[in-house]
Amino acid sequence: MNKVMFLLLSLSLLSGCGEINPEAAKIEFEKAQKHLEKFDYDKAKECYDKALHHDPSFVKAYTYRGIVFSEKGDLARAESDFTKSLQLDPNQAEVYCRRGLVFFVQGFVAKAKKDYDKSIELAPNSIAGYYHRATLYRYKQEYKKSLPDWQKVLSLGHSDVDTIKRFIQEAQQKIQGK
Repeated sequence: MNKVMFLLLSLSLLSGCGEINPEAAKIEFEKAQKHLEKFDYDKAKECYDKALHHDPSFVKAYTYRGIVFSEKGDLARAESDFTKSLQLDPNQAEVYCRRGLVFFVQGFVAKAKKDYDKSIELAPNSIAGYYHRATLYRYKQEYKKSLPDWQKVLSLGHSDVDTIKRFIQEAQQKIQGK
């Protein structure tokens, strides 16, 4: 075989290696979801990795792999995947909350607040953003700021009404100096 033929054959074989394959990505994603349901984080991560290999713009794969990293305590990689997911689709209120929680746990309170604010902006009728922001304010002992968020959480129908009412009462007492 001459050099030109060899080069053409090599190029044609290589050209298929990096192709985006959304169907294969979806299959791997579905496998990952099943592993995640069983809390098998290592196998889930493997499948999310494969999904992203097949489709590097698969937003949900970044989000869920970020959840896996978060559950495993690898907060830097969780933050990275949540950030990538938000770069691809900046309108995901839930992902802002998840990344905000990662920031909060790492002690980056200002970044966490910014993400909670964005989550609330995108989904003003979702409990999560208000709940996490109220928790952040409570942590900072900024009870005047936490009170309206706790009240909003209650009005939106949080399932643990008694706990939220206790947080509201605590904030009211702290504001009054009791």
